[in-house]
Amino acid sequence: MNTEADLEEADAPPPRRGPQFGTLAAVGAAVIALVAVVGLAMLIARAGGDSGSAPPAVDAEALVAATNANLERYTDIEAAKADGYVPISAALDETTPGYLHLVDPDRVADPSVADPEEVESLLYSRGDDGELHLLAAMYILPPDQTLDDAPEVSDPAAHWHEHSDLCWLEDRPGLIAGPYIDGECAGGGVHRALAMLHVWIVDNECGRFADLVGHGSESEVCNHEHLPEAFEGMVS
Repeated sequence: MNTEADLEEADAPPPRRGPQFGTLAAVGAAVIALVAVVGLAMLIARAGGDSGSAPPAVDAEALVAATNANLERYTDIEAAKADGYVPISAALDETTPGYLHLVDPDRVADPSVADPEEVESLLYSRGDDGELHLLAAMYILPPDQTLDDAPEVSDPAAHWHEHSDLCWLEDRPGLIAGPYIDGECAGGGVHRALAMLHVWIVDNECGRFADLVGHGSESEVCNHEHLPEAFEGMVS
């Protein structure tokens, strides 16, 4: 005869059991696989995707606007010098007539590209008032990149270009060591064709992306044979 205790035991749910070893192993393997996949994806993302992918395009209007905004702090050349910018060549200084390029070698060396917060070079010119005025930014690709790596800019007038006739200081990229003559660096340094893009923050009859001598321009007033008066005798 069943007692009351027996009946309660019969009605009770079966004791809970942990998952079998096989189930645990399957779950563990799935977790490990997921971690491996996520980790691989993060590595690819940090590396910029696969090597065959094109760099992201740059919106021209946004680049011009952001360049204007971020260069306000360098209107005074002393502020630029205090922030690491130096003349592009030891042969140049603030007494140099015409245009003066200032370059920050640390910004040239870093991996940022067309970043208004990290402009590699600044372009000044002396005005009729005798003061140096900030005219443009010059974005420079990292030394290990070429024109093939340059991002497309949405304005067809935007023109990445490079100089194959210059040698650069190896330990301070972006600073000119001397000319490249007959296959040799006449003043030492290393021969690289650094790729660059000008973005003007002042009105320019040749456009916001004009080079100093109108490289690549289809406009007659901006080509090498018909330089604007302000550009005569100057080279970028």
